[in-house]
Amino acid sequence: MLLREYEAGRLTVPITLRTRQQMYHDIQTRILQNPPFTNTTALLATHHCMHLLVSYIRYTMGSEIEIDDSWISSLLTVAPFGRIVEFFSAEIGDGGNQRMQRKDFMYSFHRDMTAHRKDHMNSVIFGRSSDQNIHTSVRELWFDAARTELASRQALPHEIEVAWCWNSIPILFGCADCQPGEGWRA
Repeated sequence: MLLREYEAGRLTVPITLRTRQQMYHDIQTRILQNPPFTNTTALLATHHCMHLLVSYIRYTMGSEIEIDDSWISSLLTVAPFGRIVEFFSAEIGDGGNQRMQRKDFMYSFHRDMTAHRKDHMNSVIFGRSSDQNIHTSVRELWFDAARTELASRQALPHEIEVAWCWNSIPILFGCADCQPGEGWRA
C-alpha cells in the first residue's frame, strides 16, 4: 500500500519511526477488532499464548546471547510463523548438535534481518529510520494493543486459563491481568 502511494506521489517520504509505530499499532488494533478476535475468549487465549511464547523465548535464549525486546519483536514480525517454527526446531534439535542448530538459526535470522534493512524501497519510504527496529519493546508488538482492546471489552482483570493434562496436572495460562478463578484452586 505504501509503495503504491509513493509511486502515485501521494506519500511524503521518508516516514518517521514514530509514524511507522503508530501505523503498526493501528493495524494491530484493526486485526484485534476482526474475527477471530471479535470473540473475547479467543482474544484472551491468544493473549495468554503470546505471553507464554515471549516468556519461553526469553527463558531459553537468555543464557546464550544478549536478548532484548527488539530481537524478540523482530523474530515475531519478520515472517513470524516460519521463524517461530525454525526457532523451536533449533531449540528442540533433531538428535544432532543442538548448539550448532541454534547458531545456524541465529546466523540465518541475522542475514534475513540485514537484507530486510538494506531493501531499497524500505530505505526510500522509511529513510534512516529503516535501520532502526520498528519495535523497541515487545509490548508494542501485541501486548499494548491487546490490553487496550481487552479494556474496551471490560475484560480486565480476567481469569487464569487452566488446561488439565495427564494425571490431572494443571497448566496455567495467564498474564499480569489475571486473577484465580473458579477453575483453579491453589
